[in-house]
Amino acid sequence: MQVTAEQVEAARAVLARAGALLLDFDGPVARVFAELDRGALAGELRAATRSCGAPLPDVVAATGDPMAALAWSIGQPVQVRLAVEAVVRRHELAGARRAAPTPGLMDLLTAARAAGVPVAVVTNNCPEAVAELAARAVPLLVGVPVAGREPGRPQDLKPAPVLLTRALHELGVAPGDAVLLGDSVTDVRAARAAGVRSIALVLRAAKTAALVGAGPDGVVTGLGELGDPWGGRESAARRP
Repeated sequence: MQVTAEQVEAARAVLARAGALLLDFDGPVARVFAELDRGALAGELRAATRSCGAPLPDVVAATGDPMAALAWSIGQPVQVRLAVEAVVRRHELAGARRAAPTPGLMDLLTAARAAGVPVAVVTNNCPEAVAELAARAVPLLVGVPVAGREPGRPQDLKPAPVLLTRALHELGVAPGDAVLLGDSVTDVRAARAAGVRSIALVLRAAKTAALVGAGPDGVVTGLGELGDPWGGRESAARRP
């Protein structure tokens, strides 16, 4: 399946009407887990959870997916949830120290700032990873609201709407005025649950069908396809 010109144009149109831009972190901002040693992660998670008396199941460890481990920890005793959190956080911070911004991100953030469109990061990652990357490589994200994972509360993660609702509250924006730009089905589902429109960013062709099937309001294969969606709209703060 290929992304169509109509889907890209729909993404631009949705963003052009947006009063706020909500960004997922891993993907739209930077590919934090692109160089993740999934075998090492699985080993550390097994050891950490075994020490708490609740070993991570082999079927979860085999995925090498930190989000799968966090999802498994829902309903586990608090010490298990915190043990999983600590391992995942360590790898997130390591990834944030080496990841490069996603191509097109700086142009999109610059256009949003010029148009007076507020930005927030809404992520299943820890807020410290966002701060690490922003300070090192994305100055336009320094100081923006970050609704991220809180230790011991994996149940709040997307596709639950909790993090989006928190970001909307911090921005003072109604759900219908915001757009979430994310690269996963969970992003699209979380946006729908929160009453927020969504744009799916397809970073891997193999995910196209799943993302399109999730029903986002628009689809792009790169941030550059969005151009300046606000068409040079001038921030009210800069008008004479």
